[in-house]
Amino acid sequence: MIVHLELIVGKELRDERGERAGRIAEVHGDDKGRDFVITHYIVVVGWLGYLMHELGFRKRCRRRHVPWDKIDLRDPLHPKLLCSASELKEPR
Repeated sequence: MIVHLELIVGKELRDERGERAGRIAEVHGDDKGRDFVITHYIVVVGWLGYLMHELGFRKRCRRRHVPWDKIDLRDPLHPKLLCSASELKEPR
C-alpha cells in the first residue's frame, strides 16, 4: 500500500474502542532501495503535547511507540489503532 505521509502526520489516532490515542508525530522506517518501509510510528498524546513535539520539546511530551502493523491506514484521513492505547509502549 502506498500512503502519502503528509496525509497522516498530525492526524488524530483513535483506538479500537474509539478513544483518543494521540496524534501521529513521526514515521520511522528503513530505506530499501527504491522503497521506504515503515517500521513504526511515534504518537504524541494530546494536542498540546503534539504542539510541544513540533516545537522541539520532545522530552516534555508523552509519546507512544506504535509498530507499523498496529495502524489501519486504509483511510489515511482517519487512521485507526488496531489495539487499545494502553497496550502501547513509551519510547526511551
